[in-house]
Amino acid sequence: MAVRRRNEQAIIAAGSQGVDAYVARYHELLEKPGRIVVAALEPVHRRIDSSLHRSTDTGRVNLSAFVYAAERLPSCLPSVKRIVIASTEKVFEESGLGHVMGWERAGARRRRRRSHYDGEQTLAIFVTSISDFDDLIPSLCAYQIEWNAMHGRLRSTPLGADLAAGRVRATEAREDIRRVLEVNNRDWEIFLRFWSERWDQSLRDIAAAPKQMIVDRLPLQQQDFEASVNDWLDEVISHFSALDFATRPVYLVSSNTHSLANLVSGYVRRHRDEIIAVTLDEIIDDDDDYLRRYWRRLKYEEEALRNDFLYYALRAFLEKQPDRVQEKIAAEEAAGVRRFTPDHLLHLEAQIIELEKLDPNCLDPGVSVRGGFPRPGSTCPVQGRAPGISRKTGRNGDDGNEMPIVFNIDYPLGFSAYYLMKLILEKMKRVQGVFILGKSAAMIGRLGDIMIPEEVRDVHSGRNYRFRNVFSTATLAPYLSEAAVFDDQRTLTVRGTFLHSRLMIDDYRGDDFTGIEMEAGPYLSALTEHLGINTSGKSAVVHIPPVLPMGILFYTSDTPYNLRASLLSRRLGLKGIEATYACSRAILTAVLTNLRLLNGD
Repeated sequence: MAVRRRNEQAIIAAGSQGVDAYVARYHELLEKPGRIVVAALEPVHRRIDSSLHRSTDTGRVNLSAFVYAAERLPSCLPSVKRIVIASTEKVFEESGLGHVMGWERAGARRRRRRSHYDGEQTLAIFVTSISDFDDLIPSLCAYQIEWNAMHGRLRSTPLGADLAAGRVRATEAREDIRRVLEVNNRDWEIFLRFWSERWDQSLRDIAAAPKQMIVDRLPLQQQDFEASVNDWLDEVISHFSALDFATRPVYLVSSNTHSLANLVSGYVRRHRDEIIAVTLDEIIDDDDDYLRRYWRRLKYEEEALRNDFLYYALRAFLEKQPDRVQEKIAAEEAAGVRRFTPDHLLHLEAQIIELEKLDPNCLDPGVSVRGGFPRPGSTCPVQGRAPGISRKTGRNGDDGNEMPIVFNIDYPLGFSAYYLMKLILEKMKRVQGVFILGKSAAMIGRLGDIMIPEEVRDVHSGRNYRFRNVFSTATLAPYLSEAAVFDDQRTLTVRGTFLHSRLMIDDYRGDDFTGIEMEAGPYLSALTEHLGINTSGKSAVVHIPPVLPMGILFYTSDTPYNLRASLLSRRLGLKGIEATYACSRAILTAVLTNLRLLNGD
């Protein structure tokens, strides 16, 4: 064990030096209001040799890194020259920009960060934690580096001149452009799909001029971040005040906002035939052999695995029949699911599940409780109440108003998780368990595989958190057909997606770290503080006692040791659905099992 600790210190000292220098450089520039010329950060960005952005000094176009960055930035970026960053609308107004919330809303495919575009050259971005900077700045650098690499190859050719002048449309010269850029067919096809209808104008912009973005950071105080999260939480508590939200026992879940709701509402199972009839031909096309094979063998699988296919098809079903959305919401509400998204900078949906309203006849068949929770099809002895779970629950014999609820928070970004956990634990004194489901990049396995960590290294605090994870391979295996499960894993919480070098990846992998993500460390830091655990000693290892049930699960969305798989792999699709719902079934089963144990059953 001592050897392992020394190895980790060597990793910290060597592998992260370039990343630390990069972060220190732009944090220095962000310490006070001012302007950052993105080009000034490009040399240090190149030097870190990010595992997700390689070969930046060769003159070659790294199309996968460009698309990876672009998916995390607002889609209007081809027209943007100035990015203005602040944490409140008041700061934007005082800077002279006016009412930026009235500007056009600017969305990104892979980020929910609130951004607004003035329709010309200025983009206003609201930040809610330091992780926004650690995500934004490297993404902007990668985007500009690769934009200019493409421009450099096009500008010296007649084709580039024709594109810039509008004499040739990009859609008319796709193969010629690909040859000039010297990119492979696979990346090229994904690039075409990424911009789709904006393809002609965006390629004209690239051919016409290099990208020269600037970032203006308006006055910002560290306490603004916590205040923003506090405002969000207060609004959620107020919205659910009729449920005594702040005083009842709570199971805290950080997850997506679709899987738990689908597992308890029964909507998909009731409308199985309709969903298949409306969506099957579209979902299983001639080019997706995996889906066709999966569909053919479903009749031999467990019902829970068949339902995964239906959950996957549900989005397409509702897109084709939008009038059914309210029907789905009504089914969720009947099962005790309430949703609320504050019109707030921290653009996260909050979801409440009232456990006393669960109907076992509606539950997904994969959800079970130790001790014989009735399967769907059995008779519920008291309508609207889960049998075996009394309205008098808890060791202290509280009355029916004290039935616990599930408080599910949509995925936060990075360090926002710290403020969320810190404030929830302060404001809700009766947290009964904590369950976290997220995405991670993995150094072992395949896309869609599940990682169960027992240790998390957090780069923010420099600590290793060890804890008892209630989940195991045995917990997840019954729900899986394709995905593999790896338990007893060690996970690394990083500052941002580009902020891990190839050297860091190699070193951490050699020391048995197998997952990379952004939220587990901040969550555990806040929990450690709440529990009053002393972290002032020399040891970087913090042992979190099992004072309440805690489970953390990650499913693999990227594989950074393999650049092709990491950046421009096809969508997770059904593999991601299988992993998501396996984890969600495990979480809901853990909640209901713990509730029975608290009730003395």
